[in-house]
Amino acid sequence: CLMDGESVPLPSWDTLLASLLAEGKLWGAAVLALSPEAPTRKAVVRVQSGVSLKLQEALALLEAVKDERTIHKCSLFVAGAQYVITTVRLRSFYGRNASSEGGGGGIALLRTTESLVVGLYAHPCIPQEVVPVVEGFADRLLEM
Repeated sequence: CLMDGESVPLPSWDTLLASLLAEGKLWGAAVLALSPEAPTRKAVVRVQSGVSLKLQEALALLEAVKDERTIHKCSLFVAGAQYVITTVRLRSFYGRNASSEGGGGGIALLRTTESLVVGLYAHPCIPQEVVPVVEGFADRLLEM
């Protein structure tokens, strides 16, 4: 029971990301600051699990989602794998793994007002299974 003026403590970034991965559709995920205070890995990458984003990869993702008219024209690299964006929506972008050693799968990017959610999935998962999971996670971030 909360007293007047008290608020429920927010879960940590690690706890939030663990809940996303617990759905079993993604093998890796990250949350990036949409407008980081500095171009450092610590300022850009809020949390990640199952994937190790390099600073240049994270900065390239943030730059790519700034303009939904051109994001599908470039390749994106995450943890050394190449992804090509195939679907562009107002706040979300989805693509396939284009790396020869990638074995299929893809990427889901969702932009909120403050963050970019990155979700990576492997074959046999398909976008129709992954998209609702990542969008639901992004919606939960917006509610906080």
